[in-house]
Amino acid sequence: MTDIASLDRLYQATLENFHALADYIAAGEEALRRLDEETIPTLERAVQASGEMLKAHQLWDLRARRDDLERRVHHLKLTRQVAMQSLPSIRLVQENDKALIGKINLDHRQHGSALAHAARPGCDHRAQPGGGQDCEAGNRPDQRPVACER
Repeated sequence: MTDIASLDRLYQATLENFHALADYIAAGEEALRRLDEETIPTLERAVQASGEMLKAHQLWDLRARRDDLERRVHHLKLTRQVAMQSLPSIRLVQENDKALIGKINLDHRQHGSALAHAARPGCDHRAQPGGGQDCEAGNRPDQRPVACER
């Protein structure tokens, strides 16, 4: 059961990360928009008007940082996609664990019931594989007959 709880916490954390990534992506896209529409064009005009090498170098640095930001936003989008794809997988593993635990519990109860039955006085199912002889036929003379429901 701790695995199921751990998977539930993993699902919640992944979902929270998915939403946080969406916020970071939106902020990155807004920064890219401002760079493309305001900052870079303003600096380009300043470089053309002045012809200074220092301003041209600043423009080149700004474009490089803008490209880095665009790559980071792209990586965030990929990470968000992976998070979205992992959510159903986490739930699937969780449901499979629940089903397996249920099956193990059922098998354990059935096995325990069979052991209790085989331990009854006069029951000789333990003697031979596949069921052995009838419980009444396997009774010892000093015991009263016990009917086997098997």
